[in-house]
Amino acid sequence: MGQKIYEIDLLQRIKPDERGHSILLSKISAIIVVVLLFGALFFTVGMASAKTDVGGIDVTLSTSPTDRGDDKLNLDVGDDFYTHIKLKDPEENKTNLDIHIEIIIDGVKVYDDDEKDIDLVEGEPYYIVISSGKFENVWDENLMNYRCGRENIEVRISGDVNRESDDNAELDIDGMDGRLRVDINPDNPSADSRITVTVTDEDRDKVRGATVKFTHLGDNEKWDDSDDYWDDDTDSDGEIKVRLSDERVFRSDPYGRYQIDVWENRGDYCKRTRTMDIKHSLHIKEILPSKPVVGERIRVKVVDENDVGVLGAMITLSSAGFHETYTTDSGGYASFTLNNDGSYVLIASKSKYIDSQSETLVVFARKSIGVNINPEEQELNKAIDITLMDEEGKALANARVIITKPDGTNEPVMTVPSSGRVSYIPRLVGTYTVTSEAEGYKTTTDNFRVQRAFSIIVPDVLEVNKNITIIISDSFGNPLEDTMVSIESTNISGKTDSLGRFTFMLSEPKEYTLTISKEGYATLNRKISTLGKLKIILEPEEIELGDSVSIRVVDGQGNSIPASIEITKPDGTNELITGDSYTPKVSGNYGITAIRKDYKSDTENLVVRPAPLTLESRIRDNTLIIGVSSRGEGISNINVQVETPSWKKDIVTDDTGRATLSLTNLELSSDITISVDKEGYEKKEIIQEIPRFNLANYSIPLIFGTIIVIAIAIILIASSGLGKGKKKKGKNSLTKGKKTTSLNKV
Repeated sequence: MGQKIYEIDLLQRIKPDERGHSILLSKISAIIVVVLLFGALFFTVGMASAKTDVGGIDVTLSTSPTDRGDDKLNLDVGDDFYTHIKLKDPEENKTNLDIHIEIIIDGVKVYDDDEKDIDLVEGEPYYIVISSGKFENVWDENLMNYRCGRENIEVRISGDVNRESDDNAELDIDGMDGRLRVDINPDNPSADSRITVTVTDEDRDKVRGATVKFTHLGDNEKWDDSDDYWDDDTDSDGEIKVRLSDERVFRSDPYGRYQIDVWENRGDYCKRTRTMDIKHSLHIKEILPSKPVVGERIRVKVVDENDVGVLGAMITLSSAGFHETYTTDSGGYASFTLNNDGSYVLIASKSKYIDSQSETLVVFARKSIGVNINPEEQELNKAIDITLMDEEGKALANARVIITKPDGTNEPVMTVPSSGRVSYIPRLVGTYTVTSEAEGYKTTTDNFRVQRAFSIIVPDVLEVNKNITIIISDSFGNPLEDTMVSIESTNISGKTDSLGRFTFMLSEPKEYTLTISKEGYATLNRKISTLGKLKIILEPEEIELGDSVSIRVVDGQGNSIPASIEITKPDGTNELITGDSYTPKVSGNYGITAIRKDYKSDTENLVVRPAPLTLESRIRDNTLIIGVSSRGEGISNINVQVETPSWKKDIVTDDTGRATLSLTNLELSSDITISVDKEGYEKKEIIQEIPRFNLANYSIPLIFGTIIVIAIAIILIASSGLGKGKKKKGKNSLTKGKKTTSLNKV
């Protein structure tokens, strides 16, 4: 019964009266106001980073920094001018703004810089003035202020203000266009030609002091500010003379297309521009044979001015009623045969080369007899076939063959049958002479030599310090016993055994000469080469890209030995290296080969894994910050792809391996996928989560503040209830309060 009384008393204590209820509502209202004030404060801070709207821009031109001019300007050739950029209507007061400005003239960017620490006043225009003297090198080096005519000028601004590109201006450069005359001699110069450029005015009077500039346009044949150039001023005769191959800037490679700019520094004339090609020259160096006959293979060699064979040159061969072209190979040779005798004209040509001088080729009619003696190496007591042919390669029937033996006597004359072939068996060792005769043909003389021949079998691979056995036999394969074998520059000599074998050992890897002799046989000299053993050792055999591999080469005894190292790269190309280490440039499988003269080469495989890559990201102040590194070092100039289902961006890392992307004005309903795919590195992809409420950057302060406010409210409410209990019950309420606390725990 007592416990129920205490429960009723507790309920009475914590139930507020009407006045307490009003106080509680007031406190809750105060808490709501505080939360709203905090939200407004954070929203204001977030909006502070927004870009300033300047209300658009107006662009005008003038020849004075103080005269704002107009959107059209007539400018004398060679003069400077000023670009005035008006920020028309700033929407608010702003200080210390950085504004990035780009000026583009007819598609060429001539200015790309920042104007710093600009203070804007709401509603008051602001002017930025830029002199053409501050333009980039392309303006001066390509003489754009001497190029007469109308030029469109576009101005773009960005940075701390909204990007604007809504106004253009027109620059009309005026001069004595077309009155400056430029003559170049010769019209088609070579690298060693002395070029004369003559500058005259409209009356053909010589212009002294005009500047002539030669610019080598490079492989792309387009002007850019990295192109090499040379210039000089005309003399009293209005001339400059130059041999481009003598000038230091062009000496290493004078060939290609040149832009020739001519202008007069006093500003009277517009710039004149010409182009000129310096081409390699072609030369027909040789025609072989010098007196070719019909049907004979003719070889023509084409070289350049350095006597180097030219690949892909076209040789045009022409005569009355005949025109044909042939292409040279990598050695500069073209081969062909002609079926008609007579005189032909040859000219070699190729793109970016000066045509060769014409050469005359005279082809003679075939009058001699073709003789074929088979086999090429004649052996005693073996039949020899002698075949005679006419100019068309057909059998030459009824021709006569006279054979003179080594002792000087002649065999009976043999008449060639319809097959064109006769057979003869030599019985003496020595040199024979074959004389061929036919009506209407020149008498032809050929020789052949008859001897007993050795047959020798040598192993394919001869290694040092290992037994080598050769086998010597006659032409019929019968082993030859007691045949003398010696090896030049050694003390090795001896005779073959009953099986024709001779065994020996060589200690050095090099070329040797075997001399084989036996009575009744022609002495035979045979070159052989022994090979040492190489072993290539890689440490380690598998590395990551960016690491180096140690390379060591040893011989068969394990001793280090110098050797050439050839690297076969993953794309199949080869590279010769020096030194005892190698650092690959790309990942993949490499072949490392050791090469040394008189040694058998050895190859080992090297596996190069892609370099490790670390990809990190975070969001701070509504900016995505990305870090790309490998082995703790930031990777610069690497492309990072950032995307969501609704947009995609590519950004590039700076020198520290960091890249940033402003998320302002980007749709962020989904998480961001960040990926890097760079050759030589691991492919990486991460997900950057996006908090699902608008004030994500300030979520922690808001939550923390809300918790503190709620805690204060609870403490205030509890304190108010306890005070009322003490007034009603006095001392007894303390005792009952203790029991009430016990009930709360239950």
